[in-house]
Amino acid sequence: MSTVLFSNTFIEKINTIIKIFWWAGVQEDHDTSPIAYRSWDDICKPKEEGGLGIRDLKTVNKSLIIQSVWNVATQKNPFLFAILKAKYHPQSSFWTAPDNKSKSIYWSSVLQVRHHLSSNATYQIHAGNTSIWSQPWAPIWENIHNHLLLPVVNSPLPSKVADLWIQRTHTWNQDLLTTTFTPHAVQAIQSIQVVNSNQQDILRWTPSTNGLCTTKAIYNTLAAQDSHSLPTHGSRSIS
Repeated sequence: MSTVLFSNTFIEKINTIIKIFWWAGVQEDHDTSPIAYRSWDDICKPKEEGGLGIRDLKTVNKSLIIQSVWNVATQKNPFLFAILKAKYHPQSSFWTAPDNKSKSIYWSSVLQVRHHLSSNATYQIHAGNTSIWSQPWAPIWENIHNHLLLPVVNSPLPSKVADLWIQRTHTWNQDLLTTTFTPHAVQAIQSIQVVNSNQQDILRWTPSTNGLCTTKAIYNTLAAQDSHSLPTHGSRSIS
């Protein structure tokens, strides 16, 4: 489950088996379908929200894949990272790798969940070694090229976050920012808290209070996002 993102059809088949066992136990082939007294979505809610805390299989699968992708993005497995980069995005970063029609089931799964990382992960800035143009470090990073002032005055353009600081400090270079980016981008960049240290920038899972990316933290984030997208009135029935 941590290398392949299962199809909705496959997940639903497994969920159907689980639901039948939950409501009726072991059944013979000729037994009729049991009556579901509560929506499966309700049952999968946390206990504090009135559910039983049963993990939703689709969300579990996504969480495991995202955890695997996190390990790739943070290069916890340098050998795998090097192979994937050489094969699928030699000219770009992991975050901006093209969404091509890959024949690799694993890489295809990676691309399908990468947006969850892009929206929930950000680099905590320390040494400023993060790429300005191809890594998540600012709220506007994904379309930061659209915030460049034209014509470009500063050439060559700064490459790393540290290039936007006053030399040998962790202080934003106001003149450089205002002559390179739009006012909206400047405001977004200046809102970023910089940690005054020389260690490498750290990728953080922003929904987690400690910034750590665990399978549990990912699951809780996805489950919360799914619950916000569901209607909040009435009970839901399942087929």
